[in-house]
Amino acid sequence: MLKLKSNLMGGVGSSGIVTYYTDLEIQPGRGIGFKSVGGLPRLWTIKESAFSGRPAFRILQRMLLSKAAEVHYRDHLSTFSATRESGPYAIPREDNDFPVEWNHMASLKEFLKPLAEDGTALTREQAAQVLTEILSGNVPDVEIAALLAVLATRGEQAPELAGFVEVMRQRALPVPLTAEERAELVDVVGTGGGGPLTFNISSGAALVAAAAGAKVAKHGNRAITSRCGAADVLEALGVPIELSPELAAECLRATGFMFLFAPLYHPAMKALGSLRRALGFRTIFNLCGPLTNPAGARNQVIGVLAPSRVLLVGRTLAALGAKRAFVVHGTDGIDELTTTGESVVARIEESESGPPTLKAARITPEMAGLPRTTLDQFTGGDVELNTSLLYDVLTGIPGPRRDIVLLNAAAALVAAGLAEDLKQGVAQGAEAIDSGQAAATLAKLRQFGKAHTSIQ
Repeated sequence: MLKLKSNLMGGVGSSGIVTYYTDLEIQPGRGIGFKSVGGLPRLWTIKESAFSGRPAFRILQRMLLSKAAEVHYRDHLSTFSATRESGPYAIPREDNDFPVEWNHMASLKEFLKPLAEDGTALTREQAAQVLTEILSGNVPDVEIAALLAVLATRGEQAPELAGFVEVMRQRALPVPLTAEERAELVDVVGTGGGGPLTFNISSGAALVAAAAGAKVAKHGNRAITSRCGAADVLEALGVPIELSPELAAECLRATGFMFLFAPLYHPAMKALGSLRRALGFRTIFNLCGPLTNPAGARNQVIGVLAPSRVLLVGRTLAALGAKRAFVVHGTDGIDELTTTGESVVARIEESESGPPTLKAARITPEMAGLPRTTLDQFTGGDVELNTSLLYDVLTGIPGPRRDIVLLNAAAALVAAGLAEDLKQGVAQGAEAIDSGQAAATLAKLRQFGKAHTSIQ
């Protein structure tokens, strides 16, 4: 409830007398109560109100002095909606009046002060507004950098992340798939942005999952804060990475795998690439990327680099309507399920009777029937080294690298609904490698790439 004490000029009642109201109370669903000489009844019923005290007088002045049947107000801190009551002391309602609507949409600069100084958080709507303004190209780099730094330092909130993701999804190039094809898709992706230097585990897991029967829509980019990104290693393996939406759909149907190159499918984000590289630290966009699969994959395995981000991304996925998903973090610091020890996990499951469920858990390699190892076994490097390591896994070389790829491929198979649990998923992935199906899938992808002209 918002209480105001002020001499505020009210409307002209049926008596023709201007009334000055004091001690106003705003309460959603119960209206505005006015205490004054004569004890006037409430004039309005509040449908929605969430605002700071600063715009309150402007709202009330509009309400009391207008003849509109409805009033709507919105700015970067406030939302307000009300309908006029009929009554002897109310200004006569004219139903043919247009609703009174007025907005003050804040610029990014106006958002920065409360974010930086007061530690406030953006609502989902405000976050969407901020990114829309950024993508318009009219915001100076210094303001964008300040926003990204504030969010990274304070820690992004789920509504902020969901707002950014909504805008990026709306502006992504869609992949022409049927609803049935889209429902089968799974993505395996890490957020990147630092952490131990490992080879491209999620890319290997995506290829093994595809070889085991999953329909994989792998979304990724070149290296930004690492030495070898998913696009870099897959390109070196001969996988076509710059396919148009139409060719990507054909590739999926022919091979069970398609790579969706983020710069191609998110052209609106291109202008931010140089700024992100210049900043050199993880930003909210590292979290957004895995959540903005252009093909609309609702089954996902997403790796994050900090345990505090597991539930953040999990809550965001649930809010965005994920079907089946794992958000994972290895306690050794990697953004994957690890075989060196425990992994912190949030599991999201679609519910028939309500919103998706979110459960936190810890996973060990023993739960999937795999031995433990040490982090140095996963050390990667440049594109040439990572390509060699990944090719060894796909062609059947045993060892710790194969094991960690199998563990993450197993999670993808569970997310895709093809395996009951991780142990079964590991067995299916191992069979795909040992039977030569993983190498055959890679060969099919190479052939498809050679047969079709890539979009440069």
